[in-house]
Amino acid sequence: MVQKALFVCLGNICRSPIGEAVFQHLVNEKGISDQWKVDSAGIGNWHAGKRPDSRARGVLEKYNIEYNGRARQ
Repeated sequence: MVQKALFVCLGNICRSPIGEAVFQHLVNEKGISDQWKVDSAGIGNWHAGKRPDSRARGVLEKYNIEYNGRARQ
């Protein structure tokens, strides 16, 4: 059975992509990525298709956590 985790914030360009990326990173480290589907979304659509905010990307880069997602509602 696959577990699912969805991280949600206002526009999906700051908190929720960080949550998604960190959780996915931990799942990958534990070798259980086949047991999890991890995603993020925003409650609004005004940032749809955009990369995370530069500050969010900076935090992920600081800790060597990869993230290639785009905002979605």
